[in-house]
Amino acid sequence: MIIPELPEYLTLLGGADYKGLIISLFTLTAMVSRPFSGKLADKIGRVPVIIFGAVVCFICSLLYPLVVSLAGFFLLRLVHGFSTGFTPTGIAAYIADIVPAHRRGEAMGLLGTVTAVGMAVACSWRFGGESIWIRRYVLLLLLPCLGFNRNSLNYT
Repeated sequence: MIIPELPEYLTLLGGADYKGLIISLFTLTAMVSRPFSGKLADKIGRVPVIIFGAVVCFICSLLYPLVVSLAGFFLLRLVHGFSTGFTPTGIAAYIADIVPAHRRGEAMGLLGTVTAVGMAVACSWRFGGESIWIRRYVLLLLLPCLGFNRNSLNYT
């Protein structure tokens, strides 16, 4: 939800020349944090890494309206991006731990599907939010996914 509004806001702050860098810092630091968070998940456990990433991401999301300088956005995007690498890495490791080897590919595929559907729904909800019909359409499209593979929940 931040990306559509961020470029215009950064321009208003006088940061038109830095928009690309500030926006891409999030992705770059998320990428850099993945190996680090994976090693940490092996050391202290999957759940603490997942919780840490989610809590820091939540706090960072609350700070965006309060940041009024370009330096603040640089720092916030660095921290937010770095913490964003923690949760998906911890979740993937956790799934690999709890799902039997012969069902692991399916579980990882479902994780990818849920992630993609979540991003698609969030974006359509945001950009079509003014229209109740768009929301209903998105929900109707998702209904078949609920029964996609009922046996997928039984990992024995």
